[in-house]
Amino acid sequence: MQFGVENAATIAIGSGAGWEKAFDRLPTVFQADTKITGRLRIEAKVGVDTWLFDGSVEASGSIGTEWHFGGRITENVGSQNTETLYWFEGLRVQGNYAVRAGAVETDRGTGSFETGPATSVGQTITTAAVDNRTVLLSGRFDESFFVAEGGPNDWQEA
Repeated sequence: MQFGVENAATIAIGSGAGWEKAFDRLPTVFQADTKITGRLRIEAKVGVDTWLFDGSVEASGSIGTEWHFGGRITENVGSQNTETLYWFEGLRVQGNYAVRAGAVETDRGTGSFETGPATSVGQTITTAAVDNRTVLLSGRFDESFFVAEGGPNDWQEA
């Protein structure tokens, strides 16, 4: 809920008469607005990993919308103006997709070394991997459907 004084004027408050009437000439606005948002997100990945071939198909996306509702009353010197707001943002669909294929080669080795006297031996383990996967197909999409005219500041006379 918002309360405000718009188009303010200078009013001298003191012993002078008439300042209350001057204050009453200022417009007073009472306004309330609400935004309701909904969003659904989904992700999926399917992969194959064998000693010879590695591949995956990945997709993610979301669908969402927003509704805006509001009411506003402006009072000014005995008059009252009422406005309403209703705006539907539409349905927004976004997503990503990718197809990858290739091979990931991994080599693991062990070794040992002397660290001093013959009874003191250290051991090393090394792992090396080469990723040879290629992105065969990828993309992104972002579409809006059922978008209404107007916007979140499109107040209408009631």
